[in-house]
Amino acid sequence: QHKTIDTWFGNKLQIGLALAVLCIPAFTIVGCYKKSTNRFLARHYHTFIALNVLAPTMSTLVVSMYDQITLDAEFLCPEKFYACPHHAMDAASVGIFLSTIAFLNMLSPCMVKYKLPLNIAVFVLWNIGALSFNTSADSPWLSAFLAVNMFMVGLGTFVVGYNGESVYRQSVMVSSNVFESKQAIETILTSMIPQRLLGKPIKSPLVENFDSVTVMFCSFDKGAVTMYSSAEEFYGDVQQ
Repeated sequence: QHKTIDTWFGNKLQIGLALAVLCIPAFTIVGCYKKSTNRFLARHYHTFIALNVLAPTMSTLVVSMYDQITLDAEFLCPEKFYACPHHAMDAASVGIFLSTIAFLNMLSPCMVKYKLPLNIAVFVLWNIGALSFNTSADSPWLSAFLAVNMFMVGLGTFVVGYNGESVYRQSVMVSSNVFESKQAIETILTSMIPQRLLGKPIKSPLVENFDSVTVMFCSFDKGAVTMYSSAEEFYGDVQQ
């Protein structure tokens, strides 16, 4: 229910825009859990992030400016404290802006290619409404003060989100390199050591003997070999 209307059906514009905007995150969330749409969302990831960011900003801007222009004086500042300095910069509008910026900068699961342009677009669009109306002598100064604060919040969350994403990406790269190195080592060991010995503690030198066969598998480290004074002594021990 809109704050200035007593009935649900008296606010068709606001309710219609709100429902349309809610369809975007709803489709995004549901689509991520369905295989049939997950790949589609992955291919158009940046587009859906932009829609989730710009849609609430634009709809809030339209509704706020519409309210400021069409509502009677009794619903405007200073008659209504929640409408100060004006509806385009009231608590609801500021809340939508902050939640949008937080989602874009802090909650996006991956660094968005157009994150910086989206931040600029959201800030500019919001300030179109925020600085368009002057309902009192103090309104321009209050609007400018809020605009500066919103800019600082947007800049701060962007920097924090960017640094956090960079650290996360570096950790992923390190983990990937470690995994590839481990796979290469396992491949080499598999080609050199019998499969039954993999995963078991190996002591050097490695010696196995079988009563029914005349083949011996063994390994010698440098220290064990240098203990022999001659090749004949070494091979004599091997034959035993």
